[in-house]
Amino acid sequence: MHVLCIGDSLLSGYGIDKEESVKNILSKKSDFIIDTYVDVGLTSKRFLFEFTSIELTQYYDCVLLELGANDYLMNQDASDTIVNLQKIIDILKNKCKSIIIVSFIDDSMFEINNSGFNKDLLIEYKQMYESLANQENVHLFDSYWKGEFSKLEKKVDFFHPNESLSKEIANRLYLYIKDFNM
Repeated sequence: MHVLCIGDSLLSGYGIDKEESVKNILSKKSDFIIDTYVDVGLTSKRFLFEFTSIELTQYYDCVLLELGANDYLMNQDASDTIVNLQKIIDILKNKCKSIIIVSFIDDSMFEINNSGFNKDLLIEYKQMYESLANQENVHLFDSYWKGEFSKLEKKVDFFHPNESLSKEIANRLYLYIKDFNM
């Protein structure tokens, strides 16, 4: 299965051994060929700008689209992010069998007191991902953290998974991709 991973530090393994990043763990699966476009700090706007100059010559079985976390952290209005993601999805639709939006939102984010998270904006982003998946008829993977975000021992800093959690996330994604692409 040929997969294109598009994302930011949540896929690239910020703060951990790069071999233990989600994208690299996925690439070790014997039935996966992984191409990546991941970069720390990548926003939907920057990717859209860079992506319009890239010609995809490969047809992919699946595209993982994990963008929006940095938009959120920069207090980007969700309506701007959804426009960027819609344009990206429109470009990708003719280049792949299926698209999976990977949401960084975890319900435990709403339970953390004084976390510095703008909870109203989190709600907007959560609704944005759900709406976008429905409107564009793409899949939504909303189990990235799976309730683990509030567990400090599972992270290398306030926002990034450690190696152990990165492996769990990669395995969840692997199973999710296989379910929709068999």
